Amino acid sequence: NATAFSAGLALIGRSGFEAAYGLEKALNKMQAFGQLTADQRQVMSQYAQDLNKDYPFTNKEIVEAASELFRAGFSFEQARGALRSTLDMALAGDISRGEAADIATNVLTAMRMPMKTAEQAATSAKVASDTLAYAATRSNTDIRLLGQTYKYVAPLAAAAGMSIYEVAAASMTMANNGIKGSEAGIAMRSALVRMAKPTKDMLATLENLKINLGDFIKGRRAVGADDILTGLMASG
Repeated sequence: NATAFSAGLALIGRSGFEAAYGLEKALNKMQAFGQLTADQRQVMSQYAQDLNKDYPFTNKEIVEAASELFRAGFSFEQARGALRSTLDMALAGDISRGEAADIATNVLTAMRMPMKTAEQAATSAKVASDTLAYAATRSNTDIRLLGQTYKYVAPLAAAAGMSIYEVAAASMTMANNGIKGSEAGIAMRSALVRMAKPTKDMLATLENLKINLGDFIKGRRAVGADDILTGLMASG
């Protein structure tokens, strides 16, 4: 009847108003976190609408993911470039957009990946998302645990010359042997620290194995994970 029809319209109208209010509130928060101009806010708002066509997230949820990128210190260009792959990571890992943004920013920053422009950020973020998704599907771990691993080891791994792929490969091997998450990250970090500054016991053990760390240094070239693995395999 007319009364029921009117009540239904009122309910739809109220729901629409609440959705619009929620989106506006999320946009205000994003603008504050990113210190965006009015034009930049409009660009991000339109981009969220465009992404909404490709992902099962509301505009508000996409804007909230962008807010997390800004909270981590990303610039307007960096956040715009990394947003799509952040949503990909959320879907692949079945995790929240905020958690995906936190993992993405940690990995991208700690691994010193190119992020100066939106294009670089988009490329680097896709590499990070794809690498973690591959490692999670091909080993006994998941994206959330991999995020914890990178959190502990990534800064030192990058300083040691390891790539995001090499860290992922080591994480996969460790995960398949029951060592994952923060435990794997701490273990890898400790190993890298010991390689950089060996203890007396470690030096004695290496000497017994006839392994000389100096053999891994070729002129002034940085020692990478490939150098270490190749040397160890050659030494049996």
